[in-house]
Amino acid sequence: MRITLALFIFLFIDNVAAKAESITLGYPEFQPFTYTKDGVALGVGIERLKDVGKQLKLNVIFEPIDSYGIAVRFLRENKIDGLALASRNDERDEIAVFSQPITSNNWIWITRKQHKIDFASEHAKLHLRISTYKNANTHTWLSENEYKSIYPTTDVNAMVRQLMHNRVDTIFLAEEVFKQALKRSKWKPSDIKIHLEVSKPFGVYISKLFLQQHPNFMVRLNKAIIPLTP
Repeated sequence: MRITLALFIFLFIDNVAAKAESITLGYPEFQPFTYTKDGVALGVGIERLKDVGKQLKLNVIFEPIDSYGIAVRFLRENKIDGLALASRNDERDEIAVFSQPITSNNWIWITRKQHKIDFASEHAKLHLRISTYKNANTHTWLSENEYKSIYPTTDVNAMVRQLMHNRVDTIFLAEEVFKQALKRSKWKPSDIKIHLEVSKPFGVYISKLFLQQHPNFMVRLNKAIIPLTP
């Protein structure tokens, strides 16, 4: 009887220990998905992850990070437990596990209205001046597909200015992020032209070290995400 009771207590304590009480998620300034205003984390992704935290009875700590490149480094150095929101790539898969998608992220080309460009052509890859979000997957995709003239920045408003003043030929960016920047500019939707390249699942990366410490966490996280996904 004593052995059975002791085993039950051990298993109960072990199960509680395996459940994360808090998690630190790094996020980039990527409005409207994740961004900071007056020191507060906001955005579609932030709100859904708060709902997930409530379901899991989990304290979610949101930490703003300058860029995706720094966020990946922080994941590798275990300075954060996860990255939100993000799409998949091989570098991130090495150090973290991707969740069920929280939403989708359309990657689009944006040009001025009068321009007609074959984005997949060799001429475009050699000569097209492209602005994109630094160290995001759009940046990685451009490099992997051998586009030569890439102008990366984390300032989305600057991208719009670059296009307006003919410093770049196109912007390659997440559609919703560009729409927010366009609203803040002097341009109108009728002034530009959009071409959809691909739609990507957008979710959360959780570090492999965190999952070693909390082995049932990913199952619980995905179960909580599914009902919240549009």
